[in-house]
Amino acid sequence: MKNTFIAIFSILFIVSCTSKKKGPVSYKLIDLEKDIPLTEGSKDSIHYHIAFSFIELTDYHNQMTLKLVKKELNKQFFNAEKLQFSSKPEENFNTLIKAITPAYREEGLKLKNEMKEMSYVLNYELKKSSKIIYNQNEVLIVEIESYIYAGGAHGMSSIQYLHFDMKSGKEFGIDEVFDPNAKENLKELLIKKCEEMKKDGSSMLFEDAKAEISDNFYFDKQNLNFVYNPYEIGPYAAGYITIPIPIENLKKLIIKDGPMGFWAVQ
Repeated sequence: MKNTFIAIFSILFIVSCTSKKKGPVSYKLIDLEKDIPLTEGSKDSIHYHIAFSFIELTDYHNQMTLKLVKKELNKQFFNAEKLQFSSKPEENFNTLIKAITPAYREEGLKLKNEMKEMSYVLNYELKKSSKIIYNQNEVLIVEIESYIYAGGAHGMSSIQYLHFDMKSGKEFGIDEVFDPNAKENLKELLIKKCEEMKKDGSSMLFEDAKAEISDNFYFDKQNLNFVYNPYEIGPYAAGYITIPIPIENLKKLIIKDGPMGFWAVQ
């Protein structure tokens, strides 16, 4: 009877571990916000508004991998290369505020005296958000979007994609997805799609736009999508431009034992 109980318990334990292994990364959203007044302690309406929405990874079957990915995600989101770094987003946010504040006040107070009635343009703004685009097959793709206004006619938006192999915890790019010998084929498909979009007018592309293969990409269920920021291949008014290439056209080009190998032709 005792042996039977142990056997049943062992089977349930194995099944439990197996099902967890197949699951996606768990996460939660953390909102962080701060107004930095131009003059410390004043009620001056001029300020630097900073608002972040950060994806905090909370659980995964491989805790070592989770730790590595969390660290890199914090590092890139908060631009913590040259700052005192922590794996805790709240601490990174406070460190960033401390780094931004002196420079903003020094520059802003100098410009305020020069600009006078135009000093409202010193209401700077920094917004950042992150969201998960792909979270299955032991691959995690995170989108980070930024908007900054630091005076002038308009602010500037940008978007980037981080790709993580959840088997190893390492970040990967386009070179780890496609066979080097197949890069020319990929480039041809990208250029062809770019020219089609110019002709059908589906996007505001520059006439001489030449889409290049880059690490700014993400996968969905149907396509590999290359994303270009304002001014890269189109005007500011066009915003982000996405060039999709059907996965069906890429299966022979994908590295079979790479992070996206589950889509390769077997």
